[in-house]
Amino acid sequence: MSTKIDFSNIRVEDEGSLLPRRGNINFVGAGVTATDDVLNNRTTVTIPGGGAGASGIFGIADAAGVYTYYSSLGAAIAGAALGQTIQLFTDYTETASVAVFMKNRVNINLNGHTYEYATADVNATLSDGGIPATVTIFNGTLKRTGSSTPSNTTGVCLKVSNIFSNVTLQGVTVIAEDGSNCCIVQNGKLSGGYYRQIGATAGSNYSFQISSTNSIVDNVNVHADTKPTKCDLGKISNSYFRCDGSYGIYLDNSVEAHNITAYSTANYGIFVVTAKLFNSTGISTATVGIDANTPSELYNCSGYSTAGSGISNLNYAMNCTGRSTVSFGLTTGSASETYNCTGWSSAAAAISSKGRIVKTSAICTWNDANGHGFSGVENNDEIVDCYAEVANAAAYGVNAPTTSPYVTGFSGRGMTQLFNLLSNAQINTKDNFGNILIG
Repeated sequence: MSTKIDFSNIRVEDEGSLLPRRGNINFVGAGVTATDDVLNNRTTVTIPGGGAGASGIFGIADAAGVYTYYSSLGAAIAGAALGQTIQLFTDYTETASVAVFMKNRVNINLNGHTYEYATADVNATLSDGGIPATVTIFNGTLKRTGSSTPSNTTGVCLKVSNIFSNVTLQGVTVIAEDGSNCCIVQNGKLSGGYYRQIGATAGSNYSFQISSTNSIVDNVNVHADTKPTKCDLGKISNSYFRCDGSYGIYLDNSVEAHNITAYSTANYGIFVVTAKLFNSTGISTATVGIDANTPSELYNCSGYSTAGSGISNLNYAMNCTGRSTVSFGLTTGSASETYNCTGWSSAAAAISSKGRIVKTSAICTWNDANGHGFSGVENNDEIVDCYAEVANAAAYGVNAPTTSPYVTGFSGRGMTQLFNLLSNAQINTKDNFGNILIG
């Protein structure tokens, strides 16, 4: 439970702040002397020998409040028992090549300090090592710099890889520089933390990555200079993502995302490939707020853009809103199904409309003859029980001069003429009870 420390003529005086304690300090080593001044609540520790001195102090208190101190985080973890908490008492930079693995039920309190791993290798700053670990890390900063050849999975700052691991960060910032990935969750659960990817150095493709069906991420905040967050599998919830060089977040391979917000100044806010997105918001100042591809599903989502469509390439969407200041509020696809959604634009038609659209509103505040509600409609598309509002009387609720969609149950406001169609493919009429067969 102790470590031998070889410092050079260093005197450490504990006056209740640097080395908080409620009992004797338990430094152990050849030639170490300790003198207690009970009256002044001070212990003086003299450590003889050669060397440059310590760059960090890690301590573990026993049940009586007596601290044992260690010269490295790895040594402290090795010496810790179930239920104990390791404390860091000053900023510490690890320059030796070591793999530091969390231990189950051993927490780490950074005490407002920074633990940095700055070695030219491919180790993580901190990892579960593939072994189940339920750990909470408190109050401070974890940092990875100087990795020799960082990749998506190596040279990262924080790694969680066992299906039974459960890692919680409270008040912790995770920083990745020099091409490293802030975090990869290959299995298990990660909760909390602010993640900061800095710089444009080659290395990992991502700032934060989730890569397994068994990965769960909740309540994280990621800010990346250049690299996107990538979710290949798993579930993510209650989180925020920003990227100034790529996608805010990229969702693929049956990912489920709940209550997330993603913002990009360089690409899509949220790029949805084969994922399901719930109660989420994508924002972009460079292109589309949410770009959704087949076979994606969106529920109760919002997309906003000052440079492209609010939401684009919809496959299946319910109760969603897209808003744009320069393009379409919503852009739907030929095979898309859109239910109870709203497209809103101040600079183009409200909805670039394809596929089946039901109980959806198109609001265009652009005072121009091309400021239509629905535009770009294809043959045999369905526009059912929808509403359009335009700012210019010469615009149309549905503008499809060369095609014949099915349009029924439509109402509008602001236009002189509701439709501009080659023909309406909807030829069935309502019965005496107001029922109608569409198509």
